Amino acid sequence: MKKTIILIAIVIFLIFPSSSYPKTFAYLIADDEIIKLDTVTDTLVSRQKTTVGDLEGNLSLEDPGCVVDIKNKYLITLYEPTRTGTEARPGFFVYDLLTLSKIKFVPYPAIIKDPAMMDKIIYPQLGSKFYIAITDSTLNNGQGGMSNLAYEKKTFNYLGTTSNVLNKYIERFFFSEDQTKIYVDTPESNIRIYDSQTLQLVSTVDLSNVFNKNVWGKDIEDIKNRLALLAENVKIQDYDNNNIAFLTYNIADANTTPRVISGIEIRKLLLTPDSKKIIFNETKPTIWGSKGMTKSANATGRIYIYDVKTGNRLNLITLPTDWSEKILGIRPASDKLYYEMYSRDPSKIKLFVVDIVNYKILKTISVPDINFMVFYEE
Repeated sequence: MKKTIILIAIVIFLIFPSSSYPKTFAYLIADDEIIKLDTVTDTLVSRQKTTVGDLEGNLSLEDPGCVVDIKNKYLITLYEPTRTGTEARPGFFVYDLLTLSKIKFVPYPAIIKDPAMMDKIIYPQLGSKFYIAITDSTLNNGQGGMSNLAYEKKTFNYLGTTSNVLNKYIERFFFSEDQTKIYVDTPESNIRIYDSQTLQLVSTVDLSNVFNKNVWGKDIEDIKNRLALLAENVKIQDYDNNNIAFLTYNIADANTTPRVISGIEIRKLLLTPDSKKIIFNETKPTIWGSKGMTKSANATGRIYIYDVKTGNRLNLITLPTDWSEKILGIRPASDKLYYEMYSRDPSKIKLFVVDIVNYKILKTISVPDINFMVFYEE
């Protein structure tokens, strides 16, 4: 009898999982609307129109001038004064991510005499501080340079300057999954690794013997689970269409995966969160005419999926297009991709939920133009 009761309890638990088990949601942030999405069922939990006016500052998470604090639900955007802006000095806005209402504006300190608007927020989700890397033309006897401003997360109080992580503005950075490390992509496409809490240099990775020589360009596109996704432009002549090759490099053991020549120009190249697949979408090639080069409407709808270990193409998914497109994000479970088809007719903008395990469209949702998408658990 006791065994029967236990079996019934197990079945009930499997059918109705505990409410304490974390569930992945996503916020889709538009200029005047917040959409909460259940990413298990891909149903809209809520749609909230905001009445606080237009957001100001940089509003793309693909750019380091915009970040989200997942724990405290803040949206922080770097701001440059404009004729239509509300502030006279450069600085950053802090918004409530749940309502998009403005919490405060924080101008840069007066000691920054001539801040150029080439700034980046370095925001580890771990710890009590965050940093803004600023290009200041007054540094180094007028030659210019980078300076890191430190701020306290709870109050946004300025704490002073601190150790630099970025040496030049063109350097990009990535956080480790546990937020304890910062990986910096240098102009030479090597990697510097810093402790995210102390900003002390931990180690460097030399990739000079990993990249091919004499390519038109090279870069580090993504880093996940200590796996660096490397890209090279291997076109033959300057006026040829870009031809992107890619491979991965394991920072832990220096192993590389097969180099793949895509034969196309790639718009966005990234690893899935589990770093088992490479995802990218295609940019239409440059069109040359009698008056020089022009660009056609840049949507192709083609999403390519490759296996990291073998370099083999797993699938090509072609999605509907209109004026443009963007990959908004990949679910942390690495099973779904979220793709926006943008149209100049707002009523035609669509969010496509794409199964990247079984390679099919799961759902289509009408949405406004989305600035960015952020995942979280509750």
